[in-house]
Amino acid sequence: MTKDLQNLTRLPLTKEIRLPAVQNPAVAHCCDAYAASYYENLESGASDPTAKARARNAYRLVMPALTGSNNIRDFIACVSHGMVLGAIDPAKASKLLYAAQVAHAARQTKRKSIRARSRAKKSASKRDSSQDKAFSKPSPDA
Repeated sequence: MTKDLQNLTRLPLTKEIRLPAVQNPAVAHCCDAYAASYYENLESGASDPTAKARARNAYRLVMPALTGSNNIRDFIACVSHGMVLGAIDPAKASKLLYAAQVAHAARQTKRKSIRARSRAKKSASKRDSSQDKAFSKPSPDA
């Protein structure tokens, strides 16, 4: 391999590859972490399997936290793309996707609970204001 070609392959993946998946910034970040770790480990003398194992770990470590809808979607995208690349083992991917599903469900439950409390407060305030109006009506004798 020529020196120029070696340098080109060491650039972050997202700089050279224009795939739809890496247009997602979270997926691009994971891919960059994988590539950087892989090439750093090879340069430091690690064997190819060791470099790949460390790169897979780097990929997983930079995945988004499961907080918020956008992060959950990005996490799912990173897991899916990681399976396609071989950065995430399918058995581990199923556990990660299940974690994303649980986080999403917990978020929906929290949102429903907040909405229910908000509705209860609104109906209580309407009930209170209608009772106040009933008590404050002027008598016809006045």
